[in-house]
Amino acid sequence: MLFLIRHGERADDSTNAEKQRIILPFDPHLSLNGEAQAKKTGKYIRNILKLQSIENIILVTSPYLRCVQTIIGIASQLEQQIEIYIAKGLGECFRQDWFEKDILSELHYYNSSQFYEHVFKQYPLLDVPYQEVIQKYPESIQEFFGRFSENYKRMREHFSNKNILVVTHGYGVHAVNMLEKQIISNNADYCSVNVISYQKENADYLLLNSTAHLKKSKL
Repeated sequence: MLFLIRHGERADDSTNAEKQRIILPFDPHLSLNGEAQAKKTGKYIRNILKLQSIENIILVTSPYLRCVQTIIGIASQLEQQIEIYIAKGLGECFRQDWFEKDILSELHYYNSSQFYEHVFKQYPLLDVPYQEVIQKYPESIQEFFGRFSENYKRMREHFSNKNILVVTHGYGVHAVNMLEKQIISNNADYCSVNVISYQKENADYLLLNSTAHLKKSKL
């Protein structure tokens, strides 16, 4: 089983107070609402894991701060031994109208940011144990879909027969949905959940971009 999740609400899409706290404009943190969304999502995933009698799950995330914070928020609710893999190749699209240059090495995670050191020390954060296709700047949308899809396939191949939870960006969710379901899904909201069951090479979607868990008062 594979859980594919978009990160929680980003600070630059939140209140003015949250926007003023942003340190790197190209790598914003989660808003307080985004942190709450991540924990709600973690509780929801925990319940699914219990219902499916799944005791171990591999956690993989994009290195952008909002994704790392989201997966940590989810992990905090799982009641499992946690190791988190950082996958550069599952990072954001390097569109020229979004970024002025290649900022990958300048992200909080790779820059040993003192402001978020407490975040990065909560769980072991490891490089993925397989070779990735790393994005190059600038990157067209077509190049992004190719790069992301290839890295997604490599991740699944390496962790074959394992349960996996991936936190990435909206474009990443779209890329997987196009790869596996041949659909363009433009409604991947913050902390939306996709649950995919793989039988050999067939992908069966149990949930598609669901945010129902965020609307419930109790999980």
